[in-house]
Amino acid sequence: MWETPFFKPLLQRFYFHVIDAWEYGSEHKKSTAFLANFDAPRLKQRCTGDHTHAAWKVRQLESGDWAFDTAKAAEYPNKLAHELAASFLDELAKRGDIHLQDELVDHAVKISAESQPRSTKGPLLLSEFKTKVSIERAEDDNPPVSIPEDAKPPWQGIPVGAKRLELQPVSDGKGGSGRLKAIYGVYFSPQEFVQRVQQLTHPFDVPLPLDESNMESIAFILERGPAGVAKHRADMLQHYIGRAKALQQDELKLHKTLDESIQPVMATKRLLLFREMMADAGVVDPLLFEELCSGFRLVGDLSPSGQFPPQWKPAVLGIEQLRQTAVWAQRAVVGSCKRVLEDSEIAAAVWQETIEQAAEDKRWVRGPFSSEEITRTLDPIETLWGAPKWKNSVSG
Repeated sequence: MWETPFFKPLLQRFYFHVIDAWEYGSEHKKSTAFLANFDAPRLKQRCTGDHTHAAWKVRQLESGDWAFDTAKAAEYPNKLAHELAASFLDELAKRGDIHLQDELVDHAVKISAESQPRSTKGPLLLSEFKTKVSIERAEDDNPPVSIPEDAKPPWQGIPVGAKRLELQPVSDGKGGSGRLKAIYGVYFSPQEFVQRVQQLTHPFDVPLPLDESNMESIAFILERGPAGVAKHRADMLQHYIGRAKALQQDELKLHKTLDESIQPVMATKRLLLFREMMADAGVVDPLLFEELCSGFRLVGDLSPSGQFPPQWKPAVLGIEQLRQTAVWAQRAVVGSCKRVLEDSEIAAAVWQETIEQAAEDKRWVRGPFSSEEITRTLDPIETLWGAPKWKNSVSG
């Protein structure tokens, strides 16, 4: 159809997206095409070919009628429906036609993970960044983690100190990715930040989406005052110190049942005490304690916690996009290591800290490994490895 003279001109005016249903939750490899007036990175995942698909069959229904699998495949899988909806939201937010505002509880999750919200959604009180800029470059370029004072083109012109927030593959229009989009957050100057802080209003005086637990906490501090809050905290601390002693033997038994790779990481954690504290605090997540004992998955969808209001939040990157951006993440890791080597004192301190964490009495990490050893270990997803950035400082 798309080769006919009636439809072919549309391909030059709009964006043509082809996906394989398997990558979006179907058991079959069914290709589907979408034509849109905007580029939708979420709608470009193609089958990798490293798995087996269900065969197409004809089935007899309970009514006695016969049905082809193709009829069932006409229905979009939930994941595909979600990605379609998210693609429209992404484009509308990008154009400024809509403004997505996080709930306070979403910010609490991000802050607890020691990260500030960095999406296009509005900040709770004050954004970490004054603005954001993006730049597209060839995949061979290595976007700096932070813009240096002596930045060379094409990074010259982005404010010095701007922090790299995201790396995204840019489609070439044929399902491939030949370019890289880097998004940088530009910080406020100290003077600008202080001025903005002085203009803030107390959460009780503005219509912010505060949930009940946060309202209660703010009210408690206002009512009790510093002395009352200090006494409450001291009383609670003494209570849990007593509970920790009472649970000590049971804690030891639980730790012996953990996987050997998890035991050293959780050796100093009082898991049973934490479970009691969660119950006392009203935490209703049914899987959190189990995940603490067995480990958290790093990719894929997580089950609802029950702790926060249900809200579907699609992944910024799919598995295939993660594969595409991993090569740049690896280059960033290598580049970061090279920069550390410029200061031998910091390099030695980071190395010593890493070796200590890999020691037999801790085993918080394993290694050291070369990049080739990591690649062989993670086969067949050898392109997905990355590493966190180490931070260290030297004080006189």
